Amino acid sequence: MGTGRLSGSPGLDPRILKEKGFTDEVLSNIESSMPDVFDIRSAFSPSVLGDDFCKTVLAMTDEDCQNVFFDTLAHIGLSAEDIERANDVIFGYGSIEGAPGLKEEHLAVFDCATPCGKHGTRSIDWQAHVLMMAAAQPFISGAISKTINMPASASIDDIREAYELSHSTMNKACAVYRDGSKLSQPLMSQIVDTSILEEEDSSGAVQTMVEDAVKAIPVPDDLARPIAENVVQSFIAARKALPDVRSSKTTKSRVGGHTVYLTSSEYEDGRLGEIMITTSKEGAAWRSMLNQFAIAVSIGLQYGVPLDAFVKSFTFQKFEPSGMVQGGSGRVKMSTSIVDYIFRELAIQYLDRNDLAHVSEEDLETTSISRPVPTDDGLLRHQGEKREVQMTLTSSTLETDEDEVTKTRRLARERGFTGDICDECGSSQMVRNGTCLKCNACGSTTGCS
Repeated sequence: MGTGRLSGSPGLDPRILKEKGFTDEVLSNIESSMPDVFDIRSAFSPSVLGDDFCKTVLAMTDEDCQNVFFDTLAHIGLSAEDIERANDVIFGYGSIEGAPGLKEEHLAVFDCATPCGKHGTRSIDWQAHVLMMAAAQPFISGAISKTINMPASASIDDIREAYELSHSTMNKACAVYRDGSKLSQPLMSQIVDTSILEEEDSSGAVQTMVEDAVKAIPVPDDLARPIAENVVQSFIAARKALPDVRSSKTTKSRVGGHTVYLTSSEYEDGRLGEIMITTSKEGAAWRSMLNQFAIAVSIGLQYGVPLDAFVKSFTFQKFEPSGMVQGGSGRVKMSTSIVDYIFRELAIQYLDRNDLAHVSEEDLETTSISRPVPTDDGLLRHQGEKREVQMTLTSSTLETDEDEVTKTRRLARERGFTGDICDECGSSQMVRNGTCLKCNACGSTTGCS
């Protein structure tokens, strides 16, 4: 645990800051923000210091104040080493290792899947993950949704041994995750030291990061170098901003009675690079939060986070407003929340995720003829906006004899569900969840985790 205050921290003591023009009011705002931020740079962001103070005292420009990544501490003359030392004093090491009163033999109780904080070294050994699954497997009919966490230093032989140990201990399935293996993870991984980007010679810093990544990747250097260069250049060292003139599309729809405007902007090659969200019937706080959420997603897209990762995280999120969807592309008819609707639309448009649509693209063609649907009046067909009913011998003369199960399935499909019945609770509120089905009533699935 850190001190949580500026007093006594190297380079950021109030006495030193006052010499640089900081007032008691500004210092009070900084210290009051400590419980809400995770590092010292965030505590000195322009949003905490105030635009007037940043412009008049620190001589920052409007562009600097609006830049969420602007480093105020470096601007006032602190080096990367000074900032890290102050951060360790104020916010602590992020690890229980070295805490007073704890003996070495006590630390194993607090071990996690990966080392905690940048100074942490301890973690649960990967063999223990396999043995934990093996202990629970006899009591579970299916496979266990548990990942074998392995450090970035794990070799190919270590991963092979993990699968062999899982087989010998009779686990039905296992998933291995090696730290730093995802292309998007270097944004937060310790595979390279991103603090060196703050130095003036950016080309030399990037080359140093490439060399660090080559050493960390467990393959020969000649094979690891292209991978390291791609990771550093694409996901760590560069943010590909959208051009000033870009193609954009605004989609208007209504979700649960609330109007939603979704604007999506693209790169020259058609990839999604930015979204903007506007709603009605809500207060300023709600609209501001949606705006900040859209900015966060846009920054992630521009740093190389795949759209598919956002789709997996935000579809099927359930909160109000939700329900029937009107307008938009016409392919989404029900949503569990505004966020669910937005990422369904983006997935359909940019990822061809037709499994997230309720209406096929063919059904929206003005020349297409829909399948005949039996009704009390006869066989109903649609051709574009044209509606045609074909009379049959049983039309309006015989009542359809449908049992209770058939009626339940029909009513469920009319409300936007699939018509399947949940095996767990018997509810008919089943919706599509990837290639499986999910019950909105109890949350159980037909196989997907």
